[in-house]
Amino acid sequence: MARRSTASLILICAILSLITNFPSGYTNATINTAVASVERYIRDSFHIRGHNITADGVAIVKLLSSLKNITNVSLEMRYDRPAPDCLIKANYPVDSGIVINCWFIMMVFGAIVTPFITDTYGRKVGYIVATGVAVIATVIQYLSVVFHIPEAFVLGRSLTAFCSPLADACLLLYLQEISPLSIRGMASFLCEIGYGAMVVLGMVLGMTAVLGSHLDILVLLPMLPLLLSLVFLAFIPETPKFLMIMRGDRKNALRSLDFFRGNQKENEQLLDLYEREKLQEMSEERSSLK
Repeated sequence: MARRSTASLILICAILSLITNFPSGYTNATINTAVASVERYIRDSFHIRGHNITADGVAIVKLLSSLKNITNVSLEMRYDRPAPDCLIKANYPVDSGIVINCWFIMMVFGAIVTPFITDTYGRKVGYIVATGVAVIATVIQYLSVVFHIPEAFVLGRSLTAFCSPLADACLLLYLQEISPLSIRGMASFLCEIGYGAMVVLGMVLGMTAVLGSHLDILVLLPMLPLLLSLVFLAFIPETPKFLMIMRGDRKNALRSLDFFRGNQKENEQLLDLYEREKLQEMSEERSSLK
């Protein structure tokens, strides 16, 4: 393989950044922008069941929060400023808090398991798992809107939030481990650029004039890019540093370097550095045990 250009490597890094940030940035922005549609969806779901949202609906939400361990919900509405009339009549803010805040609760649990997955199974496997879970979460959210099951909507968002830290960690590790020193700082900055771009996309599509009034289409839209992401991830190799240090697979580590950076004479030298780093870590571990 010829020497890979810097532009092509940056393109790979940019695609990885979009893959990572689409579920998190887009999902959060659309929900916060199309909040009127979310309110109407939850209110209509309770009405279809024959529940009075001002009484029974609150009990259902309370049960949901205890079963999912998502958050402890107060049955009283608390605002820093007066609430909109439509929310007061529907007694809805409890639902809104769960739908929005379940994201941050589940991210904590996702962050706990992330190091185990990335260090044990690899960055590529972690990426595929995170993207696959996001696909399943998208299907769950779409079906929850179609069949008016707000509990499933919360479940779908929780799954997306759970895999978000894993995708973020895999992105950072990929950007750091496949980029040469000359562009490593710029490549790492693509994380924030990708997130900002996906938030803007979600804000635009979440507007009522665009797709904000079509919640089903809005939550299903990530399916196509997520499926394309899985195809892209299937064709890129594991990071060379993981293969060399964690697996001791010099042959595939060299192939990975050739894929991301092209066939360069420095690749063998870089693998030697990885090997020395591994030996140094093993030596330090033995010393700490004495």
